[in-house]
Amino acid sequence: MSFLSKIITKKAMGTSKVKENFEAAWSAHTQVFGDIMNPAFEGDEEARLRLAAALNSISRNDIADGLKRLKSLEKKCKTDADRAAWLYFVGLAYEKAGHREEMIQYYMAADEYGHQFYLPYLRAAKCAHEDAVFEIAEENYIKALDCLGRQQTQDEQYLKVLDSVYTNYASCLIMMHRYEEAQDMLKRAEALPVEASGKESVYAILYAALGRQDGVRENLDRLLEKNRKMAEYTKQMTDEILAGAHAHFAAVPARKELMLGFWQWFSENDQWLQRQFQGEKYDDMLNALSEKLTPIFPFMERDLEFGITMEQDQYVVELGDFFSVSLTEGYKELLEMQPENLRDHWSFRIVH
Repeated sequence: MSFLSKIITKKAMGTSKVKENFEAAWSAHTQVFGDIMNPAFEGDEEARLRLAAALNSISRNDIADGLKRLKSLEKKCKTDADRAAWLYFVGLAYEKAGHREEMIQYYMAADEYGHQFYLPYLRAAKCAHEDAVFEIAEENYIKALDCLGRQQTQDEQYLKVLDSVYTNYASCLIMMHRYEEAQDMLKRAEALPVEASGKESVYAILYAALGRQDGVRENLDRLLEKNRKMAEYTKQMTDEILAGAHAHFAAVPARKELMLGFWQWFSENDQWLQRQFQGEKYDDMLNALSEKLTPIFPFMERDLEFGITMEQDQYVVELGDFFSVSLTEGYKELLEMQPENLRDHWSFRIVH
């Protein structure tokens, strides 16, 4: 910013109309973002003016202008509170623009500065939940709950948010097969003095996982009165769980006849795979593994996930199982067939 621009900005802050507009905008935005916004750029009126202007643009869905204003504000960040707010609002702009990957990147970066605003944790939790990265989802649900527990104002909106976090966290715990903890979260949600929907679906899935058909029917009946579409989806899922046909909750067989073919391919491409790793061509390795492994597990409705590291003298392939019973059991069968000639320099590990 030029010297003249600084003078103009300071003069503008001094005029009553601009100052009133700024204060009104700041007040409106802090009603939503107060826990991360209030500590930011304290004592720096110019920075706060820029931040309010950026948020005004974002609220009008002028994302390009909002990001431009935020990028010009980056050099004004001096404290952890400044950086946390800046990273969060850049993430917010990307969220509004529908850029999910960038949103998560900036929200997670804001986390590094120890802010006390629940929303980025909750958004990161829901994204991880959707991607079946349940341990990361749990970590962020817990952080969101910690932030909410520190809030002084507990109005109806606060209670609705808290209900949502408890309910979604319960759903996450069910997918991690931690049913008692999931039931505890649902009880906490039920104890809140707020009318909210969605718990019936989560309860029905929980009872299906526990094999309690009466609890499934009772909650499906209640859900049908509130949300027919959700009830139909939940019924299909609970029917599969109760029948032992849902791949996440029961061991649906993998295509065992393809497993030996995978190991034959792996042995033939052993040297190529090592060269790809040494040349840091990780995507080529992972894509090749995915192409060969995916047909073995036709019950999977999402892409398989892998990681490759080096530990001492061994290449270690981490196979993500998403807490899926079928995928875990399928991987165990596959690894039992690993040829002896590969075991000295290739190791495989099943991870969540």
